Amino acid sequence: MRWDLTPRVGRHPGPTSVGQRATLHPMRPLHPALVGVVALLLAGCSEDPRRAQTLQYLMDMRPVIYENGLLAEQVLHQGAAVYDGRSTPESLLSAWDGEVIPLAQHVHDLSMVVEPPGNVAPDHRALTELWKRRYRVYRDLSEASHRADLDAFQNAQRESTAVTLEEDQWVRAFNAKLQPMELFVDLVP
Repeated sequence: MRWDLTPRVGRHPGPTSVGQRATLHPMRPLHPALVGVVALLLAGCSEDPRRAQTLQYLMDMRPVIYENGLLAEQVLHQGAAVYDGRSTPESLLSAWDGEVIPLAQHVHDLSMVVEPPGNVAPDHRALTELWKRRYRVYRDLSEASHRADLDAFQNAQRESTAVTLEEDQWVRAFNAKLQPMELFVDLVP
């Protein structure tokens, strides 16, 4: 005879319980045919290797995605400082050159180290190319600011907006690809 230790609803006056306690009661043995059917079903439910590879890829991308979130936070922080009037041109350029640009390059470099499986390799290459463009456009924004070149700054600003929109489109398309595998990615966690 086997014993079931599952919680059963009941009144229990103990201070650590909120209306539940474990009770012991005998379980009936399972019918052998039912056990066989369940075993066959579980054996037939092997995981799709593409899903497992994609899941491993997403796990490998976690540090990159984390750093990308830090980058987004830095860009927003700098934008808020400008909007609130807490930033001077010197402090903004110092933060941009010392924090934003190196972090953007770091995100790109980290993404280049990750080896994607074949089913997502084209998507990964597209993402790393977007992040490379973003790093370069952030650098171009800084250089245009240092030279006080308004035209170059506005061109870099337009390119920055384009890269941001393309990254958003990439996320939507990649998540649509991952949806049948019941996976998703959020580049700014």
